[in-house]
Amino acid sequence: MDKITVQVEGLKIAPPGEAGSIKDLEEKKGPNSGFEQKWWNEDVGRAMAHTKAARKRYQSSRLDRDFEGLTKARQVQKQTINNAQTKTWRHLTAAASKDNKKLWDLERAARLRGFKSREAGTLLPLRKPGSMRGLTSKFDKQVDILSGKFFPSPTADLSDILEDFDTRLDPFEKKFAINRKIDETDIKAVLDLMKPWKAPGWDFLSAGFLKACGKPLRVALAEVAEYSFVLGEWPKQFKSASIVVLPKAGKTPKEKTLPGAYRPIALLSCIGKS
Repeated sequence: MDKITVQVEGLKIAPPGEAGSIKDLEEKKGPNSGFEQKWWNEDVGRAMAHTKAARKRYQSSRLDRDFEGLTKARQVQKQTINNAQTKTWRHLTAAASKDNKKLWDLERAARLRGFKSREAGTLLPLRKPGSMRGLTSKFDKQVDILSGKFFPSPTADLSDILEDFDTRLDPFEKKFAINRKIDETDIKAVLDLMKPWKAPGWDFLSAGFLKACGKPLRVALAEVAEYSFVLGEWPKQFKSASIVVLPKAGKTPKEKTLPGAYRPIALLSCIGKS
């Protein structure tokens, strides 16, 4: 593996005084509405106004027919907002295809879609297996400890490998052929199977962002995959993974000081997987 980045999911708590006073937070708080969103339009405004009126009718009457009207109004509002967001996203991706800066702005928006911090959390102090002391909180040393546990480098025993192995194969055995011709429909079929907002790899490009880029990106990825077959080599960037460690459930505080209390997850680039 070419690159290992160890991080831990967690919450970041701001130190006292960093967040500012309550008054500062109140001044920075924006209006509780969608007027400032790019997808806001007149249809969304009418749908939300209709939902608001239906809610007031039901709150004052508490009748079943008014409740059904409120439910229907909420469904129409949700669908109207989804349509507006989809239409706006398509316009933004079309504009980004002509401007690299807008393209990376969209990538960042997709990456931060969940409004969660991408900064790594903090691991508990770790120690090497078999050692009762030597707890360390330094990130580099924790990476070494976890890497030694998850990716050991034992000496390979090649004594049972025959030099003339290829000549011992059955010459009449039917060999399978690999179709080296790839087009954008093949890439689309793979992207359709990928969940859009699962954790991306080291490049932070999610499958949802790749899907939104449409046919131009699929054509480019098809060319990369086809030339990889011709050259017999997969790009190095697609073989690199970001390793995220997650704590195992049911571990005691003492057990959590050992690397065995964590499990690794390798996050590959979604571009390479497509």
